[in-house]
Amino acid sequence: MKNAYKIQHLVIAIIISFSSILFGQETDSTDVLKDAPKLFLDTHRIDMDYVRRKVTFVNYVNDRKQADIYVLVTTKKTGSKGREYTLTFLGKNQFEGRNDTLVFNSLSTDTNDKIREGFVKTLKIGLLPYMIDTPLVDMFDVKFNYNVDNNTVTDKWDYWIFRTRLRGHMRGEETRNSYYLSGEIDADRITEEWKIRLGADLDYDEENYSYPGQNNYFSYSRSLAAHARVVKSLTDHWSLGGNTYYYSSTYRNIKQNFQVGPAIEYNIFPYSESTYREMRLSYSITYNYNKYYEKTIYDKMEDHLTRQYVELNTEFTQPWGDIEVSAVFSNFLNDATKNRLHIYSDLSINLFEGFQFSFGVGYSMIHDQINLPARDLNLDEILLRRSELATQYSYWMSAGISYTFGSIYNNIVNPRFD
Repeated sequence: MKNAYKIQHLVIAIIISFSSILFGQETDSTDVLKDAPKLFLDTHRIDMDYVRRKVTFVNYVNDRKQADIYVLVTTKKTGSKGREYTLTFLGKNQFEGRNDTLVFNSLSTDTNDKIREGFVKTLKIGLLPYMIDTPLVDMFDVKFNYNVDNNTVTDKWDYWIFRTRLRGHMRGEETRNSYYLSGEIDADRITEEWKIRLGADLDYDEENYSYPGQNNYFSYSRSLAAHARVVKSLTDHWSLGGNTYYYSSTYRNIKQNFQVGPAIEYNIFPYSESTYREMRLSYSITYNYNKYYEKTIYDKMEDHLTRQYVELNTEFTQPWGDIEVSAVFSNFLNDATKNRLHIYSDLSINLFEGFQFSFGVGYSMIHDQINLPARDLNLDEILLRRSELATQYSYWMSAGISYTFGSIYNNIVNPRFD
């Protein structure tokens, strides 16, 4: 009976996918989404922006209890060093009792782009049986032939998503101990027209040393940051926004730093293609107020400054691999010699089957350390990195290769002693 049920729905799904008759008249997107089932996708490994753009015939919800379809995604490493993705479909409400499980296997040589394509294909197949009992069934052909505006969905939270995090640890032994505490809160509201991001985070780090016959040493650092960003979508290439930022750090000798200002961004490629490629050029200008814990090397306890930023971000995700390049230049308008340039690049290429090369590099030219304290730092502050040191540059670099060979068909999952 169970096999007959699956065969029946498979036949119906195939018929829907390749031979449904589409109605030619235009349909209001509000009416379309009104009849669409609500989906909660429980996964942390898949690019959700990509999924939402490829699977547009459901309403995505952030609470599994509100879902008509709950999809749990679990992964295991396979014997061939790939991954087995198990999608467990659980029907709720009008779909109660309609459950299924599909499996998608990725190879160790697959790129991120190929993995997410395979995942979306598997997800669509699993969702088809649920769509049979909805009015949206008449809109299916090889793919869902309607560009849905997701902003038309009624949401009691008005698209706001909140997240909080609190973390701490302590460790010690006879002669030393340390404490660390961090907290974070974020609130985001993202639609096609607006993006609002709010957040704040706090960090406290303390270390104590005690040695017989020696002085006891106590060292700590703390920082507090809060930010707000509002972005308005103008066209498929242009965006306008504004930023507000507050920062405090004993490490950087900044008691208070407040920034506020407008920003504009141009994407050479349409934003709708951002899951594959983007090249964004942005410009912003901010008013900066600095108040310091100690007098600086410029004999100041506070500053009122104006700063400008020019930023270029490029990212491509293709079957051959991934590449990301970003560059940020900033300077104070009252003194152009006080500036900073940061360049970052990350590259991952599949040169041939099984062989992958990765390379990352970052470099900063630093000429804007107006916050450095005037006094000489003591040895404890230097060795324990409790205060920022004068420097004209910083850099990092990483590189690696990997090569996988042998059987690619071993999809057996054996988690014993993992």
